Amino acid sequence: MKRLWGLMGLILAGTAGAVEGKLAPYGSVGVGYESNVFQAPSTLVGVADPVRGDIFYRTVVGLDAGMKVVDGGKVFILFDHEENHFSSHSVLNNYGTEVRAGYRQAWGGHWAAGLTGQWENQNERGVDVDGVPLTQTYAYRALDISPRLEWNGEPFSATGRTEATLTFTRRVADYDNPPSTPSVQAQDYTQSEIGLRLVQNYPDRYAAAFEYTLGKRDYDDYLARLGGPASVEGDATTDGTRRSQKDHRLTASWERNIRPGTWWEVGAKAVLRDDGYQNYFSYKQMGLYAKGKVRFESRRELSGKISYARRSYDVQTLSLADATKRKMSLLNAGVTGTQPLTDRLKAFLKYDLEVQGSNVKSNASPLQGFTDQTVFAGMSAEW
Repeated sequence: MKRLWGLMGLILAGTAGAVEGKLAPYGSVGVGYESNVFQAPSTLVGVADPVRGDIFYRTVVGLDAGMKVVDGGKVFILFDHEENHFSSHSVLNNYGTEVRAGYRQAWGGHWAAGLTGQWENQNERGVDVDGVPLTQTYAYRALDISPRLEWNGEPFSATGRTEATLTFTRRVADYDNPPSTPSVQAQDYTQSEIGLRLVQNYPDRYAAAFEYTLGKRDYDDYLARLGGPASVEGDATTDGTRRSQKDHRLTASWERNIRPGTWWEVGAKAVLRDDGYQNYFSYKQMGLYAKGKVRFESRRELSGKISYARRSYDVQTLSLADATKRKMSLLNAGVTGTQPLTDRLKAFLKYDLEVQGSNVKSNASPLQGFTDQTVFAGMSAEW
């Protein structure tokens, strides 16, 4: 955290020549209903009423500040805090605070470089060894430092502007021991990721994009949040063997920016995870997605998204008794509508659907798949 505040101080120190800026507080409140808070299969035997719905309340407050400085420089700071409280399942109450600061400097008409730092203090829903949600949350803090280099030009004059962005991110995460099981060690990790994004613009505001990222995560201790003796997980020692994983992510998309606030995008994504822990978590995933947004003359907005993917694990999971390799289908969809009430106040309504299919058919297994739906409504304000 000290490093992030130091970064902010360095950024702010360079704003003496600022020519324009903004300071925009914002906030929102809302109430929602989630149909399956534990994301459990409805056919799970041995558990009374595995699918449980609950009402939750959400509050968000934040501050968005930015300045333009001389010679093409820009600086920004963003603060955001969110809390979610469940009426009947307080064990799932969660919060999150993020502070992000960055500086971007453009030069020569074609080049730009930037540096962003982000600090998080959050708690999240835990998962067990097979990715099944647990009935408790885990607090953690994380720091990201991300330099980037940008270029744009028109090497293909018959088409349009070409953009290239190279990004490197270094992340350090520190987890607290769960209060209910303090003997379980925290799942601290360090992560490095490098990414390249290419965009080719075409006439009539069309664009094609290609993005590839390679990330490597090294855990300090594999046993974090899993519980149980190391021998059950196939570990050679009882203090937890370090494990690591590499993620290759590839995205290709086609999009159109029709007018300000109105656009659409379709694309395909592929993920290849190479897990260093006996390939236990290695998988291949491919899918399609579509998303878009429409802004009407009345300033009313409607946005939506949908994605579908198939995931196949490389080896048999420990709790999977009726299939050689675990396979999943992942369907996610959502739609959001906003209605301006005043110049600064909006009402919104949001619906999300998550469906996970599985080749696991045993009623005794929590890996059968599940369906979870969420409806959320509220009001937001910006100043």
